[in-house]
Amino acid sequence: MAKNNQNNLMKKRSKSIPATSVPSNSSTSLQQRLKKHRGIAASTSAPPPFQWRSNTPAALSSNNNYFLTTHSDPKAFDECVKLCYEGFYYDAPDDLPTSLHRDFDSAFEGLERGGLFLYDTVQPGKKRLTRTSVTRTLVGDPGSTYKYLGLRLFSHPWVDVDTNGNALPENFSRPIGHTLTSLGYSSQTTSSLIRMGRINSDLIKRSKAKLDKHVAPKVHPSGLVGSAEFNLTLINRMESTAEKRDLKLEPAYGMGKISVGWHKDSGLKDYSTITVYQSLKG
Repeated sequence: MAKNNQNNLMKKRSKSIPATSVPSNSSTSLQQRLKKHRGIAASTSAPPPFQWRSNTPAALSSNNNYFLTTHSDPKAFDECVKLCYEGFYYDAPDDLPTSLHRDFDSAFEGLERGGLFLYDTVQPGKKRLTRTSVTRTLVGDPGSTYKYLGLRLFSHPWVDVDTNGNALPENFSRPIGHTLTSLGYSSQTTSSLIRMGRINSDLIKRSKAKLDKHVAPKVHPSGLVGSAEFNLTLINRMESTAEKRDLKLEPAYGMGKISVGWHKDSGLKDYSTITVYQSLKG
């Protein structure tokens, strides 16, 4: 899957959560069936090109360096999704519960104050080492990791853990978060980690509902639907272009300066769902 941070979204500080599923032994049977009946993501052909011809003022702005959105041309946006990105669904902010936005803002600020956002040093193309343009942190199930560009990140747990580092049930007798504070996390950071875990649970429920409603009825044989059991979340913290002046220009579409370029996520389960939550702050 390719992700990109558009120039118009980077004029303010932005944060996003890509919630992902990484391979596990428990899903081997499903993965084998998916490969047999549907192939794998690496062998899936690219979608057909979409020709957008719009005369709306929004589309013609900025010397034709524009983006197709639900606001610029709603009809064309829907046509493009149906033709090229079947299975992609967009939720407007008002479609999500107000409590989810509030919880995310609170959790993000807590993780930021706790010093969990750091720059990474990576090795793109297995060449020279370089520092990322964004700070990020990884939270998830105890022991989960995420590897990209030669770097493996270890997640901060979003649930209580026992002495061996295994997840404890929510009905554990001690106050929630007690084991995390005993590991050295502050009470505010602990609360933020726990809250991120609950947000993840909410996103799992929303994603499963969309899979059951929109995807499962179209998949044959039945049951061959990828996972939405997100077990980790990578959180990016991006500065505005006004504050961070060393950003590179996007080379392909004239999108201006960007923090994260076009790329494909590796290490995900074939046909699994990914959820991205983005928040902008002035």
